[in-house]
Amino acid sequence: MANKATVTRSNDTSRRTLTSPLKWAGGKRWIVPTLREHFEPYKGSRLVEPFCGGLSVALGLEPKTALLNDINPLLMGFYKNLKRGLDINLRVKNDEGYYYRMRERLNRHLRAKRFDDPEASALFLALNKSCFNGLVRFSVDKETGVMRFNVPFGKYSSINIPSDLSEYKTALRGWSLSCKDFARLSIRSSDILYLDPPYDHQGTGFTEYAGGKFSWEDQVRLAHWAVSHNVPTIISNHNTPRIRELYRDLGFTLSTVKVRRSIGAKSRKSASEIIATSL
Repeated sequence: MANKATVTRSNDTSRRTLTSPLKWAGGKRWIVPTLREHFEPYKGSRLVEPFCGGLSVALGLEPKTALLNDINPLLMGFYKNLKRGLDINLRVKNDEGYYYRMRERLNRHLRAKRFDDPEASALFLALNKSCFNGLVRFSVDKETGVMRFNVPFGKYSSINIPSDLSEYKTALRGWSLSCKDFARLSIRSSDILYLDPPYDHQGTGFTEYAGGKFSWEDQVRLAHWAVSHNVPTIISNHNTPRIRELYRDLGFTLSTVKVRRSIGAKSRKSASEIIATSL
């Protein structure tokens, strides 16, 4: 039997809301109700997400128009195929050897830069549902720039791969997709920005982002880029002292919210996240 896309109900019981088709570390499904309160006065505006990630925010807010961007070409190729209508024709086995054969098939697509090949997208979804903790993690060869999906097998008791993704084709209609550095996005004066950059891990040295780096200098560059457009802006990030100082010094209003960070562990610890607004 085909598995349907996951659907939840919003506070309006007459409305069905799609959740992310992917397992996604740092996904924002938990704070969509908070973001919706900020977004409501601007619901006629185009939503721009430079770091759309697992797509939970756009699916939760349901804007009529949106520009969704991420620097990960495989991720954006997956969303392009969802928008076209992606069929999952894989017979996925809950088997470690089979998993690594799927991973190598995907990595062959990545070596050839076939990021939006339908088979690459299907393999990406299957690996995401069956890899360790549902991680999306890549290494990048410094000389060639070739991405490689490197997450090990997850050893689940069962694997649930949705084969019917037709509802996402409808949801993505009217939304534009791009894959570039945030600073290259064209922002209109009527837009609203939602920025969910890689977390600031102050003191840990962790700066990985889509197989590359997202440094403190990038955090600062992003914050100043957002302010330069003078449009309504919402930013979420890890609640660290320097993040609070950065956003406060740029005139943002700060609040905090508790979020769930773990996506695969049995124990889901809550953590504090900053919501910075300039509305």
